[in-house]
Amino acid sequence: MANYDSFKRIDSDAIIDSQVATVDIGDNSITGDKIFAGDLLAADMNNNIVSSGKFDPTNFDISGKTVTYRPIINGDISNSAAIQGDKFASGAMATNLGGTPANRAGMDVSSASLHVPAGSTSAPSIHSPSNRGTGFRFNGNSTELVANTNVGVRMNTNGNVQRPNSVYFTASGTSGWRYANSYGGTGWRSLNNNFGWTTQQNGGSNFGSGRFTAPVAGFYQFHFETYARNDANNWTGYYHMSIGKNGGNQMVGGRTPHGIFAHSTGSRYYPNGTKVNLAMYMNAGQYAEVRVFWRNNQTRFHGAHSCFNGYQIA
Repeated sequence: MANYDSFKRIDSDAIIDSQVATVDIGDNSITGDKIFAGDLLAADMNNNIVSSGKFDPTNFDISGKTVTYRPIINGDISNSAAIQGDKFASGAMATNLGGTPANRAGMDVSSASLHVPAGSTSAPSIHSPSNRGTGFRFNGNSTELVANTNVGVRMNTNGNVQRPNSVYFTASGTSGWRYANSYGGTGWRSLNNNFGWTTQQNGGSNFGSGRFTAPVAGFYQFHFETYARNDANNWTGYYHMSIGKNGGNQMVGGRTPHGIFAHSTGSRYYPNGTKVNLAMYMNAGQYAEVRVFWRNNQTRFHGAHSCFNGYQIA
């Protein structure tokens, strides 16, 4: 019986050139020592046929070889790469970012800076992530604090602070003489729009019909003055005056703060005029107005010689 040794061995001369196909070679049959050094050329392999996983990183030596490269791009760097600051050349971050960023808690920021565009009221330089119209804006040499596109605070180049939307009003009367019966008779009454007020105001349309309505909660300062005449020319023509809140008299410690005028006079005209000043706390939506107590219908005020003003102080 014939055995393996009795067959003639097949050498390379017995194989016709180009006749050995892929199917004729078993998997993992060709090892590195079967390939003659220098015989496996680029032309022998299709493009992209050798993946990175086929290289042993401990033995892959490219020293002395020419490597074609491209610049590192954002996608080449992992989010968890944690590249340290000392890997950046001196000045590289300042050149590309417009300044050396203060990027971590405890960082020495004595030499750090942040360069941002000037911005606008609708898009401040540094703004809220939820409202682009709220933040800080650099307007020339001025710094502005913007809320919902409105400039709340501005500090100019001299360090002067302005509040362009501060709440204030000043109103001047235009009417002639007014007696108690012009406002409903004697007792405590409100000086409503019967004075014919003309108004200049800021921070909203908060004054109308003789009333100021607080747009926000806070302390407000008010002043009123008028030109008065006591027809009785004796104490019976006296009157009280105050600044009231929500149709009543402002109460401080359970008392009604007010002055008494024309109680004792030798002149029909109150010599020093009538003036009243009062500060009060108001909630948003509450209103303030001038309140007068008439003893009788013999005292009168002149609207065209009257003014009423107020502003938020805190």
